[in-house]
Amino acid sequence: MHILMLCGINCTRQIWDRMLPFLSGHDTVCPDYPHEMLRCAKSPDDVARWVQKIYGSQSFDAVIGHSMGGILALRLAASGAVHVPEIICLDTNLCPANAFYRNLMTPAHMKTFGPQVMRMFEQERPFVRPELTARLRENFDYTADVRALSQTVHILYGDRQTPDYPNRISDLNLPPDIPERLDLRFVPDACHMLMMENPSGTAHEILDILKKYHPCHTPGQHSVFG
Repeated sequence: MHILMLCGINCTRQIWDRMLPFLSGHDTVCPDYPHEMLRCAKSPDDVARWVQKIYGSQSFDAVIGHSMGGILALRLAASGAVHVPEIICLDTNLCPANAFYRNLMTPAHMKTFGPQVMRMFEQERPFVRPELTARLRENFDYTADVRALSQTVHILYGDRQTPDYPNRISDLNLPPDIPERLDLRFVPDACHMLMMENPSGTAHEILDILKKYHPCHTPGQHSVFG
């Protein structure tokens, strides 16, 4: 399958490095966001327009988006600008979530990957406009995009090492009609950077989604993106 993988804000394609070997049977495209584009982007829609311009003429079977990348996939699909057959969001919040979902990595993973991730954030942050950051942190609501879509939207969250946490759905602060439109899955031993923290577990869920929703796929046959 041909898959477009969109990273989150202040991130580069290196966030996928640990997970890509588990998706080796698929043709993955993992772009970096150009700094010249980010310097001008005031909202996720501005970044989505860049994605459409660069990749809108290609054919993809799925779009996997981490954090802001998931929002970009939703915006592109809901606006009708592009056809996105399968949307898989990784730790993407559609509304501001409660504190349970606001940690970057588990303490152990922070020790292992923290220096690398924080260095990446520090290198990328100067190119990101504060207006774009603000649109992704507070007072946002992308649930209308979910309502505009006919397909199920898949969202994977890290389970924050609390698999039995009783409020993990309510803490997402979603309107009552939205959870039934989502395929919500929880990856163990991971938080926001689940593709780095538990790459095999994250890839397992992605592959399960692709298998279930594209059971008749054969190599060389792609859905239309654009």
